[in-house]
Parts: sequence; structure tokens; C-alpha cells
Amino acid sequence: MPNKRISTENLIKLHEALLIFPPYSKERRNEILKFSKENDVSEWTVRRQYNEWMSISIEGRKDKGTSKIAPKQEVEYWIIMVAAVQLATLNKKGHMCSTRRAIEILENGITYDDIPFKLPSGKLTISTANRWIRSLKIRNRRKFRNFIPIHFRAEHSNELWQMDVSPSDAKYFGDSIRRDGRKPYIYSVTDDHSGVVYAEYRETRDEDIQAGFEIIYAAMSEKK
Repeated sequence: MPNKRISTENLIKLHEALLIFPPYSKERRNEILKFSKENDVSEWTVRRQYNEWMSISIEGRKDKGTSKIAPKQEVEYWIIMVAAVQLATLNKKGHMCSTRRAIEILENGITYDDIPFKLPSGKLTISTANRWIRSLKIRNRRKFRNFIPIHFRAEHSNELWQMDVSPSDAKYFGDSIRRDGRKPYIYSVTDDHSGVVYAEYRETRDEDIQAGFEIIYAAMSEKK
């Protein structure tokens, strides 16, 4: 008895369902088994006819690689949060929580920088998260990549000012150390484009915010 032919429409639906799973994954085989049961054919019949159809439609779907669970930008944010949870649990031995555990933590909800975040339950699977982590090149195997930061550089004067506070090489001013614990610090303000520096010495306890504001005001004020 000849094998039952599966319609092209159903093969396309199967192809769309399999796209979100990595090759040779358990989830992919479960999807094929589910499809074979729904269409009353064997697993091998489904695989053979699917592979034959794929050899004819070699280009595949035009939206291959795009997310089916949410917009791409939103999924990328989910993946970054998963990686952030794993990075937060990374210990000195290089061990961290699994992707499954990271997803569970996010589904229960977390607060980051006073902003609550909760991953929609059941939306993000382990295989999808791992595939996106690889595609975004967030980490190689179990090691996170060290990204080289690209700092902003001002193209015009007064576009970006940088402020720095450093302990002075001088131990103290005057003949004796101050009893109130103040020490000499150098406060400097630098224009990122021109490199112009305005600096003053101040005796403060560590880095003083008020002194910093005073230096900024002095740097921006009109000079003789």
C-alpha cells in the first residue's frame, strides 16, 4: 500500500513550526511526532516527504530566522535579560545558573534599577533562548564575551565635558595635617573635543559633590 501523501500546505505549516527549534533537538522531534499523529502517518513518512519538499523549496521561507513569538527587538531584550541573570550568578569557578533557571527567575519577575521586569510565562523556551544567545554572540559555550566599549567622542566643543576627582600628591597644605580629616584633592573639568582643562585644588573629605558643582560652575563662568 503506497504511503499517504502529505499536502504542501501541511508541509509548510510543519516547516514554520520547526523553524523555532534548533536542528536535532528534542522539541523538533516532538513536533514531528505530533504532526505525524495528526496526519495519521509514520514519523519516517513525514521526514521523507518533508525532506523531499525541502529539496524542491531550497530557498525556504522569506522570513526565515525571524522570531515567531514576539517582535525581534523584544526577543533580543528577553535574551539580554536571560544572559544578565546568568552573568549575575557567575562564580569564581565559572559556574552559573542554567538557561532554564534564568527563564524561571524572569518569569517570576525581577527588579532592575528600580524598574520591574517579568517575562511572559511560557513564551521563551530553553532551546530558543540558547539559539538566540549563540546568534547574538553573547557568549561562547559557557564563557561570556568581553566586549570592547566604544566611547562617545565629541565632534564639537562644549558637546561633552568630563570631570575627574583625584587625590593630590601633596599630603596636606600648611604646616600640619587638618584635624577635620580633609585632604587635598584635584578637581578637573575637561572638554572632550578640544582637550581644554580647568582644574582646582580643594581640601575635602573624599570626593565632595558640592565642591564638584563649584568647580563646574567656575569652569563654565566667564574668565578674564
